[in-house]
Amino acid sequence: MAETGPASAEGPAPDVEPLLRMANIQGNVIGFNKDFQTLLHFHIDNAAAFRPAIAELGRRVATAEEVLGFNRLFKQVRDRRGYSGTLKSTWMNVAFSSAGLAMLRDDVDLFADGSFRRGMVKRSQALGDHPEDLEDWKVRDDTAHLMIIVAADAADDCSAEVEHVRELIRTRGGATEIWRDDGSALKGPLGQREHFGFRDGISQPGLRGRASDDTTDLLTPRSTPDSPTRGKPGQELVWPGEFVFGYPDQDGSRHRGKADWMKDGAGFLLAPEWARDGSYLVFRRLQQNVYRFHKSLQETRGDSTAAAAGARIVGRWASGAPIIRAPNGDEPDFASDNEFTFAEGVCPGNAHIRKVNPRDDLADVDQMRHRLLRRGIPFGAKSDSTPEAPVKDNDDRGLLFLAYMTSIKDQFEFVMRSWANNKDFHNGGVGADALLDPRWIVPTGGGYYFAPSVSALKQELSA
Repeated sequence: MAETGPASAEGPAPDVEPLLRMANIQGNVIGFNKDFQTLLHFHIDNAAAFRPAIAELGRRVATAEEVLGFNRLFKQVRDRRGYSGTLKSTWMNVAFSSAGLAMLRDDVDLFADGSFRRGMVKRSQALGDHPEDLEDWKVRDDTAHLMIIVAADAADDCSAEVEHVRELIRTRGGATEIWRDDGSALKGPLGQREHFGFRDGISQPGLRGRASDDTTDLLTPRSTPDSPTRGKPGQELVWPGEFVFGYPDQDGSRHRGKADWMKDGAGFLLAPEWARDGSYLVFRRLQQNVYRFHKSLQETRGDSTAAAAGARIVGRWASGAPIIRAPNGDEPDFASDNEFTFAEGVCPGNAHIRKVNPRDDLADVDQMRHRLLRRGIPFGAKSDSTPEAPVKDNDDRGLLFLAYMTSIKDQFEFVMRSWANNKDFHNGGVGADALLDPRWIVPTGGGYYFAPSVSALKQELSA
């Protein structure tokens, strides 16, 4: 049966949303949501020798079907008990750089996204990176051909699975481990935080589509039946083709009447056929200097508090409350509030949440084509520094930024180039994203990767 695509930015009713092949899509697209995650990076030395390991990884990867089922059960148990109890799981996903795929396939040129084919290292200046810093990157996609993500609810379980993966690759041969990062969630009173102290992950788009033949089995539940284009209050619902190859995308009018979502409006392939059910994965290792950030808040606070100076930079208070809702001070009652527009109140034009998600500064159809599914996690020990009392140390800490999409050029790079780093967007002259200041956030690694489907791992990349 041909998949139904959106006829407009609003799209059709939920009962005609596309059915995703959940057992063939890697699970972190849905979101692992684990407190402990390890990123392992490998260089492929001998493609022929390494192919059997890829097939075995394909048998072990956690699928979207598995992850969604567990996450639903976890929420059900937590809501009933008031706590999560002993329910836990351990998962693994994989992704390849274009250089890595080129060692396994001769059709990498069929990926239409030139940014992916070139890799992050060669595209780093377009992201605002300084060329001289690349030499100090811990990991980069021109040498790290394979990234493996291991995630678990308990640190010991994550470590055990990491050793299973390493043993598999050591036994099979053909690849060498070149870097490892261990991430762990930073817990706060109201949810997960990042190292500067702000609640993170509040404004994520919802994924449209169904997980089964049941027309009510929606990937993202609707908060109200009369709002088919919203999940939780303030959460946009984005068509799955923006994040996974082979499904309707946000601007379905380009493809109206077409059943093949692997092609663009002119009939050209977006990616090779075997890439169906796969996603691009952008990785950025962002080192955060917490002391410098907090020291700057002290220096720029003026007559207000350091916390208020930070809120102006981020657009939210530390609790997550948007400054539009709480202009005079942090109000935790608004911590999860995501249902607001920038027209409602004062939010600096260069505040982080406004630069990377312009909301009503643009029409829906203009901004929703550039959304990302963010799946990152902090790394490094929690700092003792606070905005009121900055503390200096030399620890390596920051964010392992991960995001899924189907166009690196039109999603991640567009957000960075046209919005975040563009001093004239929006309301000309407001400056670049105030949070992404090189004094306190420095990229120390990264890459553009492709997370193939389970069938591609078992067949196309291992044969």
